[in-house]
Amino acid sequence: MAHQHSLGKYYLVEGIPIFHNLSEAEIDTVAEKIQILEYKKGELIYTEGKSDSYFFAITQGLIEVFRKNSNDKIEIVEILRKGDYFGIISLLTNQAHSTSARCLEDTRILRMNPDDFRSLIQDVPSLGHYFSKLLSLSLKGSDSKGKDDIRNTTYAYWGIENRSNQFLLPLMKYTEDVSQKQPILLKFQRNKAEHSSQSYLKIYNTISKPRIREILESFITKFEYVFIDLTDTLPEVRRTLLEFIDCIYLEDSILSEQDQLRIKTDFPNLQIEKVDIEDSSLRSLARKISGKRVGIALGGGAALGLSQIGILKVCQEENLEFDMISGTSIGAVVGAYWAAGFPWEVLLEVITEFDSFFKFFKFMDFSFQKGLFSGKNIRSLLEKHLKGLTFADLKIPLKLIACDILTRTEVELSEGNLVDAIMASVAIPGVFSPIHLPDGRVLVDGGIVNPLPVSSLSKEGITRIVAVNSMPSSRITVKANDKNPSIMDIIVNSLYSLQYRIGKYSAQDADVYINPVMENSSWYEFYRGKEFMEFGEKKTKEVLSEIKELFD
Repeated sequence: MAHQHSLGKYYLVEGIPIFHNLSEAEIDTVAEKIQILEYKKGELIYTEGKSDSYFFAITQGLIEVFRKNSNDKIEIVEILRKGDYFGIISLLTNQAHSTSARCLEDTRILRMNPDDFRSLIQDVPSLGHYFSKLLSLSLKGSDSKGKDDIRNTTYAYWGIENRSNQFLLPLMKYTEDVSQKQPILLKFQRNKAEHSSQSYLKIYNTISKPRIREILESFITKFEYVFIDLTDTLPEVRRTLLEFIDCIYLEDSILSEQDQLRIKTDFPNLQIEKVDIEDSSLRSLARKISGKRVGIALGGGAALGLSQIGILKVCQEENLEFDMISGTSIGAVVGAYWAAGFPWEVLLEVITEFDSFFKFFKFMDFSFQKGLFSGKNIRSLLEKHLKGLTFADLKIPLKLIACDILTRTEVELSEGNLVDAIMASVAIPGVFSPIHLPDGRVLVDGGIVNPLPVSSLSKEGITRIVAVNSMPSSRITVKANDKNPSIMDIIVNSLYSLQYRIGKYSAQDADVYINPVMENSSWYEFYRGKEFMEFGEKKTKEVLSEIKELFD
């Protein structure tokens, strides 16, 4: 086991779902207190009966939690994956571990010692509240199936009675399919008999707060996924239930913005989301609930990044629906069309606009001011399909990366006008004019700070990631490798080297890595777009089975 000192602690912490709702300052606090440890396959993290307690969270790898039964045979308790945390109950109770934990593959873990953990839950009240709730449930639970920890989230629907089943039943089915764990649905409804013929459904008509708490605590300790239907629930009962609910899915017509704000004030840890009963949205939500959302990070690479259209083609033909997309530079262009729901044929149509050197040259609107080109022709091309669209209009959540050149910091773009965001992400310094924002920031190409934005997905809780690095490795011969390089060749090769290495490092947190760069190609050869696209299609098919496994 080896300690790893990394400047990326902040991003690793952001990628753990339990820390998602923390402020930047709170994430900094966590990052200061954790160690990054690397374990080899087969190595034990802790042993049953020992009391060496720590907080653990997985950033990469698989862990098997097991115990020995009365016959001294090993029983598997659960399998933990990227994003999961463990060790909490032993840590909070000072008791010996009731299980052992072993790595099923090379694994990277965040670890925090007991003193730092206790300090953390005092410094960050929301974490203290969350872990206190888990400890209380664990101590009250009569059946925790031998686990050291309870990882439970309670979800609720509040809306229209004839739509509740349309939302909850398929969501529960998909959640069970993805997680292989049975959820339970609870209803607290007036004038309803306390029985149900369905095993997944329990109905209660009690208004007693102690009884309601007893019921909830019982199910929360037994089921990892508890759903509650708040439709036709008495207000006083609903308020008691809200104390236990982590996320509520709300119909637009049910509560005013003022009422929602009041609920958020009374229950600050409660998340409120809008209801969407589209089948694809429910499947994506089930993956989110199960902690198994799938995302794709599309890197920069100028013309070399047109291979990403081939990746889009394969994924659309295979009906692989990603839960989130991130993109930098040319990846921002492909990602935007993908997230907006356009078929790959539309992007093929776009690149035929410059499928010869002469056509490509026509797009170069020389300005010689803050860049060689103003970028107006590129904007006009994008606006043929994307004009007027905002991030809120997209079918798939999208994160685009730019760089604030004045502060040299990364900027994530996820709201507002889509074309404006793309133009910022592709504004290569010295080539295209930068984008000036009303708040004084000046944005240029995101590839400078994050050429492969895997971290943008990780910190949103995406635990299964495909990374597409469109920069050439040192093993790939590109046209800038001339033995008598020009000044431009030297600049381009310098960028290739730096951005490829940064991208390769970022890809450590990805599950599938694609580097679809053709031999003897170059960053400016946009007129070879169809050729690059076909190469990207070929490289994607080589790892298609691995991508499909992420959705299983």
